[in-house]
Amino acid sequence: MQERRSNAERRKETRRALLAAGRALFLERGFQGTSTPEVAAHAGLTRGVFYHHFADKLALFRAVLEGKEAATAYEIEESARGAEGSLDALRRGARAYFKAMGDPARARLMLINGPALLGPQEMRRIDLETGGRELRVGLADAMQA
Repeated sequence: MQERRSNAERRKETRRALLAAGRALFLERGFQGTSTPEVAAHAGLTRGVFYHHFADKLALFRAVLEGKEAATAYEIEESARGAEGSLDALRRGARAYFKAMGDPARARLMLINGPALLGPQEMRRIDLETGGRELRVGLADAMQA
């Protein structure tokens, strides 16, 4: 007998599918080259379902960007584990950041499309929520040392 999933579980699964489709298409084609019907079709869903979860393509883009920013922050944090002091942690983190930005699609998403579409204030908010705060603390610690 198949286990029944709650409405909340189905909503999360649908949102994850839309985010995965949006991420794949935005990374491959950029924002301008991606349409909402393509995102819905790539996720195996309808446009109506898309618009039930996201107000528009920009809202999906924001959610995808926030996820990529959080993933990059996690990669940087992981690279700094076991560092011998603040300066070593900053060096390791910088290497991880440049490695992440070595992926042209990721760099386009985070460094070109994100700022162009969301503006500096929104990008700053996302940065502060996904690891920018830790960078500022690390810089302050390194400067004191």
